[in-house]
Amino acid sequence: MPLRKLAALLDIDQSTLSKIERNERKGNPMLIDKISKIFKTDKNEFQISYVSDKIAFELLKEEYSLDILKVAEEKIAYVKKIMLNTAPSLNRVGFNKDQSLFPVPTIQKPFLKWAGGKTQLIPSLLKFLPKQFNKYIEPFIGGGALFFNLNHPFSIIADLNEELVITYQQVKEDISNVLLVLDGYANTEEFYYKIRAITPSSLSNTERAARLIFLNKTCFNGLFRVNKKGEFNVPYGKRKGHFINRENLLSASAFLQNTEIYHMDYKDTVKNFARKGDFIYLDPPYQPVGKYSDFKRYTKEFFYEKDQIELANVFKELVSLGCFVMLTNSDHPFILELYKDYHLEIIETKRLISSNPSTRTGKDIIVLGGI
Repeated sequence: MPLRKLAALLDIDQSTLSKIERNERKGNPMLIDKISKIFKTDKNEFQISYVSDKIAFELLKEEYSLDILKVAEEKIAYVKKIMLNTAPSLNRVGFNKDQSLFPVPTIQKPFLKWAGGKTQLIPSLLKFLPKQFNKYIEPFIGGGALFFNLNHPFSIIADLNEELVITYQQVKEDISNVLLVLDGYANTEEFYYKIRAITPSSLSNTERAARLIFLNKTCFNGLFRVNKKGEFNVPYGKRKGHFINRENLLSASAFLQNTEIYHMDYKDTVKNFARKGDFIYLDPPYQPVGKYSDFKRYTKEFFYEKDQIELANVFKELVSLGCFVMLTNSDHPFILELYKDYHLEIIETKRLISSNPSTRTGKDIIVLGGI
């Protein structure tokens, strides 16, 4: 592949690529040789190309048509398995570039907008990460901003929201067909309410994933909310134009290949998987602050004060187990009292979901245990 084309894909200048070509920046030579044979790619070209996950995927899209994209996905998964066997401690924190093909860890943007999403909190959260850890576990995955930012090779994500979990699984396992379904959708108010009215259980998992992505991208403010019957009830957002970010969905699929995904309660998730040395990030439905703060209806089951108390007890158990635990919640007196024995950070944030500008500011707390 010409340097000019690679430079365009990487969005960097050709002089930087020339340095890579001269081996001033490189990965493991034996590993490069092994995987380049899998792809039947010239080793020098492979060395230049595999600077990031993005380039890996772009090269695969060059090699294969979208009709047989599944082949490309399987090859990505195989490549990453080889990488992980060679570099078991690869992660964004304390990253050792000699352990990976990728000199700079990639950061994937979430493919869903989520009420309570943590994108704006990422700089604050990254300040308090443990320097090294084993598995990364996020049992309230939501939009997954921190998960996607970390790029940790041993990750477990879970949620009690069945539609959300199915969507993650299908983006991971069947992205080509999810995109085919989305290609048949129209961003109009009439079509929106037609799709919203469909009972998800009547659809295939691929169609359920496409439905949620479509509703998320075209509904009011990207809010996911259900009523007590579990029915999605957010109105149309009246946002015209294209709603599919194909490149982001494709790269998210590649990113998810080595992630375990479960439809599971947070208590069962940590009970089954959390071990000493793991990093657990807990981002539960927030304790409401004010009458405009009811964003806890991600599932038909609500999250009450008794649930917050139970979560605080699980937090304590995880710290006692020897895990690194981080939790976010609202700056509410009740929550502050629950975690008064731990290190607390209070962060000014914006409530981007609210339609009322006067309610678009607030404070989040970050609770640290064992870190």
